[in-house]
Parts: sequence; C-alpha cells; structure tokens
Amino acid sequence: MKRLDFCEDFLKGSEASLYDLFCDHGKLGEKALQKGHKVTFNDKRSPLISHLKERFGGHPKAFFSDDLAQSITLERDAVVFLLGVGGHLMINCLESWQSSDQLKGRVFVAIPTYYSLELRLFLRSLKAKVLKEGFAWEKKRGYHCYAFHFDDRGELLEPFSLNFWKKIYHEEKGGERYLKLMVKNLKNKKEKTSFEVKIYEELQVLLA
Repeated sequence: MKRLDFCEDFLKGSEASLYDLFCDHGKLGEKALQKGHKVTFNDKRSPLISHLKERFGGHPKAFFSDDLAQSITLERDAVVFLLGVGGHLMINCLESWQSSDQLKGRVFVAIPTYYSLELRLFLRSLKAKVLKEGFAWEKKRGYHCYAFHFDDRGELLEPFSLNFWKKIYHEEKGGERYLKLMVKNLKNKKEKTSFEVKIYEELQVLLA
C-alpha cells in the first residue's frame, strides 16, 4: 500500500471540504477535485502554490494558500490531510488548532515522514480516537499512517507495548519490515530517550 492508497477511504463522497496541507505537487488534492470535493491546497513555498494555481486555478472548488499551516482556519466537518513532513511539525499544527478550538468536528489523516513515535504519543495525550491505522511502503521506506478525530465516539489509539509491536509484526502487511527499519534507526541514534530505549529493547526481543 502507498500513502495515497491509505487516503482513498477519506475521498469518498463529495460533501466534505478537504485540506491538502504541505501539498507539494498536489497529487492528493487533484484526486479529491476529481471526486468533487472542495480542496484547499496549502504549502508555504509560494512558487509551488503559483504552479498549482496555473494548473487548477480555473476549478471552482480549488483554493490556495501559502500561509503557515498552523494559521489556517479549518472548516467544520473538513478532512485535513498532513503528509510529507515530520511528526514534530504535525504536533505543532495540532497544538495551534487546539488553541483555537479547531480539533473537534474534523477528521485528520496524518502520515509523518519521521518522528512517528512522538506523534503517536502526542495523539494519545490529546485522547485522539482512531478511525484507521496502517502502513505504507514507498521506495524502500515505511510510513505509519493515522486517521483520527477528537469527537466522543470511537476507540483511543492503542498505547505502545510489547503486545502492540506483536500485533504489528503478525497482522500488518509490511509490519515486520517496518519494525526492523525502526530498530535499525534506533540503533544508529547516538542519544536515545528512556522511552526510545524501552521501545528498542522490546523490539529486539520481538525480532530476535
């Protein structure tokens, strides 16, 4: 599965407004436009947004922003996609939207390029409810994919534990490969937090 494949479930229907944040070349937003969604393309790189305006500027449901994602006002009932950046920046965005009371009533799809562990911990601290979770593989790189919301319904994200890692290892397609890559990255990290040391030790036991 690729990252855009994971996002497909949230492009069904055409009622919800979509935000393609850190949109790069706008592949996700383009697919959403084709399905009839109102789409806001966002990237702080103005030349990229100018290029997207040339491509989609005549579309009545295409909107564009080169503001910082943290400063965007999100429509209620919108689906907000965060792809192509690290977990720390996603956390920063969520903190900003939390301060302006823009978390509830929206669905978020986040696929961090790195710092996925930190993002998951943060989401648990906010009591995010999971809608979908999975793994994507592109160019020999694994991505942990999250879809979540902050309304009352649903289950909390599962905490990190040896059972959690076992579930990924045995049940998720590509899970073993993902965990082996995580162990490699943690092993090569010169300074680890106590949390990272715990995860590294649990994964070593599982993969032994």
